[in-house]
Amino acid sequence: MGRGRPPGSPRTGGRQPGTQNRVNGAMLDEIRAKCPDWNPVMWMSQIARTGKMPTVDPETGEVTYISVNTEIRIRAGSESASYLYPKLKAVEVTDGNQERPEETAKIEIVIKDASK
Repeated sequence: MGRGRPPGSPRTGGRQPGTQNRVNGAMLDEIRAKCPDWNPVMWMSQIARTGKMPTVDPETGEVTYISVNTEIRIRAGSESASYLYPKLKAVEVTDGNQERPEETAKIEIVIKDASK
């Protein structure tokens, strides 16, 4: 005698798709209660734009800014962009001529550090 539902029957019970579990939900509720106006995407984009990371002293509540390097600025911009724009899929481009061997191009992006 088999256990469970027969093959092909609809799924029943369990958490609905997209519903957060209790631990993550409680953690988000606590963060929202302590920092109601905080938006992580805006925080990362501010770091990318200004090069300064805001920090708050937990005892006094005073906001200070720490300068960050170019690598952190680029990463913050990249991370925040992933929430604002869809990721693009790789697309193969052909011109219809199958006789030529494939040609590849290498593109290098060099970022000059402005602080030097």
